[in-house]
Amino acid sequence: MSPSNFETLIGRLHPLVVHLPIGILLLLALFEFLGRNEKYAVLRPAIVQMAFWGMISAIFSCIAGYILSKSGGYDKDLLAWHKWFGIAIAVLTTAFYVFKKIGIEPKFFGLISCFIFTIILSITGHFGGALTHGEDYLTQPFLAMIGAAPVKVVRQPITNINEAFVYKDIIEPVLEQKCMQCHNSQKQKGNLRIDTPELLLKGGKHGKIIIAGNTQESEFYKRLLLPEEDEHRMPPKGKTQLSKQELVLIEWWIQTGASMNKKVASLPKNGNIKTILASLQGGAGSQEINENGKEVSEFLEEKVPNSASKDIESLSKINIIVDVLSPKNGWVSINTVNNTRFNDAQISLLLPLKSQIVWLNLGDSQITGTSLKTIGELSNMTRLNLENTAISDAGLQNLSKLKHLQYLNLVNTHISNAGLETLKEIKSLKKVYLWQSKVNLVGVESLRKALPNCEINVGEELIINKPIESK
Repeated sequence: MSPSNFETLIGRLHPLVVHLPIGILLLLALFEFLGRNEKYAVLRPAIVQMAFWGMISAIFSCIAGYILSKSGGYDKDLLAWHKWFGIAIAVLTTAFYVFKKIGIEPKFFGLISCFIFTIILSITGHFGGALTHGEDYLTQPFLAMIGAAPVKVVRQPITNINEAFVYKDIIEPVLEQKCMQCHNSQKQKGNLRIDTPELLLKGGKHGKIIIAGNTQESEFYKRLLLPEEDEHRMPPKGKTQLSKQELVLIEWWIQTGASMNKKVASLPKNGNIKTILASLQGGAGSQEINENGKEVSEFLEEKVPNSASKDIESLSKINIIVDVLSPKNGWVSINTVNNTRFNDAQISLLLPLKSQIVWLNLGDSQITGTSLKTIGELSNMTRLNLENTAISDAGLQNLSKLKHLQYLNLVNTHISNAGLETLKEIKSLKKVYLWQSKVNLVGVESLRKALPNCEINVGEELIINKPIESK
């Protein structure tokens, strides 16, 4: 039987009122300890009143918590532990109040009781946090501090979007950030778990939530589009919402069959999807979030004219992907993924678009350091991928003119410490990828000092800033 609206209201008050007994009982313990000293004797009369309100709030928290638990979606074992320890708090608080009120107080009764309160409160709070945020919510950061576990799983950036797995590399990271907090092994709103591909496809208490090839019938996608005020909205109001780009990616994934093991290259893509996928390559999207929670574009605000059709056609004829990134501006993305034979002789074809190009992916092409002279003329570029190319340290000097460059991929190139000296001059850099290059510890640490606001990825977890070993 489903709880009534009144019961639902009371249950949802639990996360709010549960903090009252916590605060009151911890303060009570402090007063009890200090009150044993004559200097703080004035605190003693307040202890009985605090015990009363601690008892009332603890009992109400138990009632609200029990009603909330009836809504389902929680790990049964964790819920049981949290419930019984919560009840223990209410019982002990009641006993403490009664003994204080009638004046029956054995020696050290107050101190022992408050010590027990503190221990049980900590245990109850741990299980409550585990129910809401996951079983390792508190333990994972502690283990990370002592080196026993990482703070979080750090995914390697996508350096070749066509070789990326659509679900594992693109969709799953979105679900981890925006959805798994409420649908994991410890907490299953609507009896739904999405922490494994099999459970995601299985669905929840209302059946399958993803119908391959049909977003119209996929409950998962439909709930993402509901107004934030709708109680069925996913994620609910107040939680971090999916961006427009992420919604488009999920729609594309479902419409193309919701595959769990296919790569990007094997699925059909329209122009919009190609642009979004290109933005994922190199580990950064087209938008970032500033300190006020607002989306900030990486592009300049100034307007540039649209590219001439003949200039785009000259690139398209040799299988170069040219995508217009904004209908309101002339910014374009260039990707040579379909023409790995692209070389120094063809690089001049980019010059007619030198004001419009903001993203340039030359990864796996046949360019050398010679091409960097032309690339240095692309004055508005913010993202450059030179992965798996034969570029040189000397050629990097041409990039110093790119005052808006933010993302630079030099993975598996012959760039050494000498080349990093040039990068120090590009103060706009936010992310640089150097793994499998010729740099060593000395060069990486020197670059980090010169660009303190730039993430330098050398193949290790950035979260612990671990440098590569000297060669």
